[in-house]
Amino acid sequence: MTRHRHPSRAKMKPAVVSYPSPDERKRIVARRDELTKALIELGAQGKAQDQAQINKLAAKYGAKELLLITGILQRQFQRSDFLVDEPAVYRHYRLGFARFGGARRLLAKDEHEQLNYERALLYGRREFQSRLPLAPSLRETELGDLLLMDWQFWEDITPPAIPPRPADYPPLASHLRPVSALLAWGWELDLPRVEREHAAWQSCQPELERMVFDETLRNGWPGERASWAPWHALHLLGAPYASQCARRLAKLYDLPNDWLSDCLPNVWAKMGAAAETALWDILDDPACKPEARGLAAAGLQKLIQKRSIARLPVLQALAERLQAGRTDNASVNAFIVFVLDRLDAVEVKGAIRAAFEQGRVDTSIMDAGGISFLED
Repeated sequence: MTRHRHPSRAKMKPAVVSYPSPDERKRIVARRDELTKALIELGAQGKAQDQAQINKLAAKYGAKELLLITGILQRQFQRSDFLVDEPAVYRHYRLGFARFGGARRLLAKDEHEQLNYERALLYGRREFQSRLPLAPSLRETELGDLLLMDWQFWEDITPPAIPPRPADYPPLASHLRPVSALLAWGWELDLPRVEREHAAWQSCQPELERMVFDETLRNGWPGERASWAPWHALHLLGAPYASQCARRLAKLYDLPNDWLSDCLPNVWAKMGAAAETALWDILDDPACKPEARGLAAAGLQKLIQKRSIARLPVLQALAERLQAGRTDNASVNAFIVFVLDRLDAVEVKGAIRAAFEQGRVDTSIMDAGGISFLED
C-alpha cells in the first residue's frame, strides 16, 4: 500500500524568485523615475488628489506601479517628521547597503553626507539648470551607485547582494539572554511587532539600554542581522516602564555614525507623561547640542498629540522659552517654533511673532513666512 504524505507535512521547496534582466530593470527604473516626477509635480501644483490626473497616470504606467510609487513617496515623507533627519537618511542608506551592498565599500555617516550633497548638486544642475534633458554624468552615476540612491524604487526587481563582512571588521560584543534574541531580528524594522512585545521585555530595561549604546552593534556590519539590534532595543524602551532612561537616551545624538536619534521623539512619547520632566531637562540643558534639544521639543509635541500631557501649559512653557534671557540659542528657538507650528499653536502666536521680530530665531532653519497662523 502506498502511503501519501499530507500536503501540510510535505517539505516545501523555497519559491524560486525570478528577476528581470539588467536591461529590463533599467527600463522599469526609468519609467518609475518618470512616474515619481509626475506625482511630485502634481503634489507641488496642489493636484495630488485630482482623480482625473491620477487616472491618466494609472492608464499610462499601470495601477500596480502607481500604487507602488505612491506608497514609497508616502513612506519617504513620513520617514522623519522633524527637522533633524540626518540619522534617518543614514539609516535608510544602511538598510539599502545591508540588502544590496555587494562589493561596495561601507560609507561612514560624514562621508555619506558629503557625497550625498555632491550628488544632489550634480542632479540639481542637470535637472533644473539645463533647458534640454541631459543624461547623468559619469560622476553622478558613480555616486548614485555608491550611495545606493533610491534603492527602494528597485528593491522588488533586483536580486539581493548582501555584502560579506570584511575579515578585519571589529567583532560584535556578546549579550546574555533574553536580549540576545534581538541579535537575530535583523533589518526588518517592524515597529508593530516590537510594540506587541513590550510587556514581555519590561524586566529587561537595563539590558536593553546597554544594547542601544553598544558601539560594536551600532557600528556593526549592516549585512549582519545583529547590527540592527539597537533599533529593536530602542523601540522596546518606548514604554512607560523605561521612562527612567529617557534623559540618558538623548546622548544618542552625540555618537558617531548616529542612525537612531531621530526615533527618540516617538520613543519618548510612548513612555507617556513620566518622560515629560526628562524632556524639559534636555531642552533646557545648554550642554546638549541644539539638535538634541530640538528632538526633546519634538518629544513634547508627540506627548501632546497622544494626549498624554495637557496642551496649553506646554505651549505656554515653550513660548516662554522664546523670550530673551531664556534659551538664548537661535537654533533651539527655531526647533521650538517648528514644534509650535506643527501643533498649530495659535494660542501663543504673539510670543512667536515677537521672537522673529527680535531676531531670536534662526531663520535658516525656520522662517516666519511658513507659519500660516502668523498671517492673521
